[in-house]
Amino acid sequence: MAENVYTLRLLRRLDGVGGDDAPRSLAMWMRSSSLVKWMALFASTGVLSTMFFERGGWNTLLGVAYALPAGLGLTAVASEAGRLRITPVVFEHMLRAAFVGQVVALLVGLPVAASQL
Repeated sequence: MAENVYTLRLLRRLDGVGGDDAPRSLAMWMRSSSLVKWMALFASTGVLSTMFFERGGWNTLLGVAYALPAGLGLTAVASEAGRLRITPVVFEHMLRAAFVGQVVALLVGLPVAASQL
């Protein structure tokens, strides 16, 4: 929610609507809230992977399908948070792979998990 509020405030400032926030300050707050959001999302996907690993068998493949994008996403977001020197192209590829991997894992894994309740 914070990211959306800061985005709205930044967009209003760019449209010429007055406010007490400087655009740079808003962008920094927006960045911080975005990093927290994406870290939480990738961390939760990593936690979900344990459910599949515990079930064993073919579920282990789903555990890997959850853990790999979660690890890649956490690495990318943590490197951005720490402002590590990663080229923008590499960073973009890491995030794209993490997002696509996460979507595929969730689309396959959630119905499997629901069917095994």
